[in-house]
Amino acid sequence: MKRTTTIPQSATARSGRAAFAAEAAQMTTEAAEKAAVRRSVDAQFPAVAALLADTDTAREHREPILTPEQSTFTLDYGLGAWRTTSAETELRGVDADGEDASEPFLAVEVVMSDYRPQAYGRTTKVWLQYGLTMGELTPVKAREVLAAIKGFVPQLEAVIALAEETGAGDFEGDPEIARLDQEAERRRTRAIDEARS
Repeated sequence: MKRTTTIPQSATARSGRAAFAAEAAQMTTEAAEKAAVRRSVDAQFPAVAALLADTDTAREHREPILTPEQSTFTLDYGLGAWRTTSAETELRGVDADGEDASEPFLAVEVVMSDYRPQAYGRTTKVWLQYGLTMGELTPVKAREVLAAIKGFVPQLEAVIALAEETGAGDFEGDPEIARLDQEAERRRTRAIDEARS
């Protein structure tokens, strides 16, 4: 049973005035550096500046990728950890034997465990599901998987294109000829067995 509860910011934030002051100073320095670089680009490369402005505008008006449920942690009492709702593909049931008919082709969620963190620490994992198979990955490993998927996509497209080209010549066989062939195969197998005995 899940209960929707937002993790308090204090549970994940650094504590102490010194830490806050250090973070604020770092953010101010980084913001100043970014602003200086942007002014320099704007002055020296007007075409690039226009492209960046268009990109910034598009980013501001872009629909969020994750729903609120997919980006909010809720406490799963059965699991004893915080987790998001999984993001899933609409495509389901790609397994050849049909065992995963109701399972998404791909699904992914974040699971964060902070049970007695002073004793056991806190761990954040990415759960990546492929049909009935589940992988529990660190964020670093999940990033490697993402890079591998992106690198694989051109090969997948090329293989599908080859299959489409080759499959254009596919056709159904004749059931009567198939029946006669199977009967002939059974007679041949029987004759071999009799010759051996």
